[in-house]
Amino acid sequence: MEFNQKLTEIVEQLIIEGNTEKALSVLRNQYSTLSSSINSTIVLNLAKYNTVRLEILNDTISANNAQVEVAKINRNILSLIRDLIPKEIESKRLLGTIPTKEIYQFENEEYLEKIIGEKNNLLKINWLEKGIKVSKSVCQVIMDDGDKGTGFIINDTFLMTNFHVIPNKERAKGAKIIFNYEEDIAGVLKKSMEYSLESETYIGDLKLDYAYIKIKDNPEFSIEKWGSLNSGDSSIINKNDNVLIIQHALGETKQIASDIIIGKNNNKIYYTTDTQKGSSGSPVFNTNWEVIALHHAGKNEIDLAKGNGYVIDIEGTLAAGNEGIPIEYILEDIRKQVK
Repeated sequence: MEFNQKLTEIVEQLIIEGNTEKALSVLRNQYSTLSSSINSTIVLNLAKYNTVRLEILNDTISANNAQVEVAKINRNILSLIRDLIPKEIESKRLLGTIPTKEIYQFENEEYLEKIIGEKNNLLKINWLEKGIKVSKSVCQVIMDDGDKGTGFIINDTFLMTNFHVIPNKERAKGAKIIFNYEEDIAGVLKKSMEYSLESETYIGDLKLDYAYIKIKDNPEFSIEKWGSLNSGDSSIINKNDNVLIIQHALGETKQIASDIIIGKNNNKIYYTTDTQKGSSGSPVFNTNWEVIALHHAGKNEIDLAKGNGYVIDIEGTLAAGNEGIPIEYILEDIRKQVK
């Protein structure tokens, strides 16, 4: 294992920029397992730095004295990176006791991270668990003539789907709502649950292409067990933001697709996240797993070639993509109709 001098340059640059805490954090993250003495030295200097910072906040140390103390810590950091750590690595190499944990070789001069492009795509691993949880609220909608779509629970016990999937109370009477129509990790179909709708509660709108109907509860398996989705603010999303759609594309078991926003225009959102027939009525999520739109239509490259794409921005850009209705417009219309 070779000691990379690039790390010395990075830490020295952090000190020049006055980022002592970051410099210590770098050393702790990468060399805490090298030896107990190295780890103790790093932790001790980090504690000293935090003490000085607290004294500054409490106004119990003069500016000059604070600078002196931070300068001492910086000298200790430089001693670590230029002398103590390289010697420790070489000593352990000779003894054949280099830690099994890899000590990474750094190349990025912009501290240690490498973010490709303008966006940071790192996500906490529990993001996946949150996605699984919200997916439980997404269901398949099957009409009495066999037509299929997608829907989801909102406001605890209400189904949201497209108007063109369920256009009126009569159609709602024969609709079936299927939850848990999905495959397990082995590809085996899970047990699904079927519900019907209280058609007399139907609210819908052709222009906003939504239908909103209360789901009849099942005493054997309460609708509450599937959860309910939260709405987000579509006004704060921007071009190239990621969006996700959980759907029953082609009437198949539950699926998910992810891609980006390509435009916003005329109170619509446009994205390249894939959908297919059967995806109508799907929730469009931001990366916080909040519903920002109701998916309802799409135009592909063939449509675009015929001059029939979507106008995705005020500049008049024509593009292929999928189109969603921002959820806040739909919820506002529901509130008006309920009143």
